[in-house]
Amino acid sequence: VSMTATASSVQIVAEDDAGQIWFFQQIDGESAWSTGQSVGGVTSGNVEGSQTPQIAWTGVPGHTGTNSVITVADGSGDVLFWYRNSGGGWTQETVVDGSSSDEYYDAALTATDQGIVVVAAETNGEFQSFYQRYGSAAPWELDGGLDVGSGQSFDSMSVTWDGTNVDVAAAYTSGPGAANANEVMFVWKSDGAIGWSHEVVMGPEQYNFYLPAIAFTGSNLLITSSQPVTATKTRLDFWWQGSTFTDFNRESVTERTLPKEFGYPQLTYTEGASSYTEGASSPETAIVVPVTSNEGSTWGLDDWTQPFESATWTGHTVTAP
Repeated sequence: VSMTATASSVQIVAEDDAGQIWFFQQIDGESAWSTGQSVGGVTSGNVEGSQTPQIAWTGVPGHTGTNSVITVADGSGDVLFWYRNSGGGWTQETVVDGSSSDEYYDAALTATDQGIVVVAAETNGEFQSFYQRYGSAAPWELDGGLDVGSGQSFDSMSVTWDGTNVDVAAAYTSGPGAANANEVMFVWKSDGAIGWSHEVVMGPEQYNFYLPAIAFTGSNLLITSSQPVTATKTRLDFWWQGSTFTDFNRESVTERTLPKEFGYPQLTYTEGASSYTEGASSPETAIVVPVTSNEGSTWGLDDWTQPFESATWTGHTVTAP
């Protein structure tokens, strides 16, 4: 599933095994979730197996309009988009059509103060982004991408907006062979710009199967990813932005040894008090990650939290495998 918070609710979007997209929400203060609302249907079976719908909310600083928006790359490699219309239903648009020789997958989106940005990987390994201004009836625009060389490819991406830049954390294969394996790539561009810049924020590991996640605290970018670092060990990593925009500091949150391993992590940042005071409600980072103790036969859910200005992560079991 994909989740977002609005000014008055928490919203979730998910796809079932028949290719139907479902929307759920829980209004703040209520104890029950809404009945699932059908957003639309898509052809299932994306060639990369990466067909998870993503949801975002447009109520960001600098933009007065508020709406829920969804994207997904369908089984034909097309990138689709929905926005919630005035009647409470959903209106569909096509961001880009994939071709039989080059499909899109792993689509993700974010809202800026000017419009919506959708990013996606192509089966040729390249990274592409698309843009539509708020209130625009014009088609989606291709607003930049990053080419790759032989054996290189982008994969599994997460996107956020920091008030100035659109920021992406993506899994990136830097080349064939064990010496040039998989990394987490930090990619950014200023809102409305065409060109993207990129910076590797994590060195090569043996594998990188898992979706990185990125979030913005209001002053700092945060990234997390789970990494199988050896044939028997999986590690949950965390990065926070250092003294410059492209300077990231890595922390190891925790490790698991097979048959225990992690799934795709997600992270968020709670504001808490406006400044850190001992004993008061303080800002903290929270990472939520699926876990298994039997190589994927059954799954549970853990969360790890770290208060602002702390170097200690505390783990909690939400539900056991």
